[in-house]
Amino acid sequence: LAIITGFCSRIIRMAANEEMSRPEIVATTERILNTAHRIDRIIQSLRLVSRDGERDAKQEVALGDILNEVITLSETALVHSNISLRLDQFDKNQKVTVRFVQIVQVLLNLLNNSIAAIAQLSDRWIEFRTESDGQFVHIYVTDSGEGIAPDLCDKIMEPFFTTKELGKGSGLGLSISKGIIESHNGTFTLVRSATHTTFKISLPR
Repeated sequence: LAIITGFCSRIIRMAANEEMSRPEIVATTERILNTAHRIDRIIQSLRLVSRDGERDAKQEVALGDILNEVITLSETALVHSNISLRLDQFDKNQKVTVRFVQIVQVLLNLLNNSIAAIAQLSDRWIEFRTESDGQFVHIYVTDSGEGIAPDLCDKIMEPFFTTKELGKGSGLGLSISKGIIESHNGTFTLVRSATHTTFKISLPR
């Protein structure tokens, strides 16, 4: 909205002073239109993930389609916090049979947790990586944090447990995410041996 407002103000100002050329009008209007389209994509994604997908039928979808929805909703936060997203080892073409909305919600929760956890670090990155075997597709979400304190590892999956300040977290995110993945006959775990904070989602092929 700030982009749209700024460019509209620019058009008005330059038009009033008769300083705007036809190419400038076209270029500036295209920026406004592109921003409006981006707002539309964000709203559609919000409408998708803000509903309860528990009763949705499972469907075969590519992991890339799931990740695109997650990135649409987190792109601004990533840019604002200057966090790089690593996808070199993520197989976007790998397909899984899932309730699309619920898997988007799980990955979005992990990504947002990572953003909050590393926003103040000097080295800021988040990596999505996939592996597969004969039985499962494994999705790893890793950030540049130094891991979860050993005394908290057994608690973070418990309902209502949170390390965030009062009013900034309900403590339901990881607990609900674990339940969603288990409802898909998969597993949701913290990789304790990893150097950096890493969560692993395993879904049946």
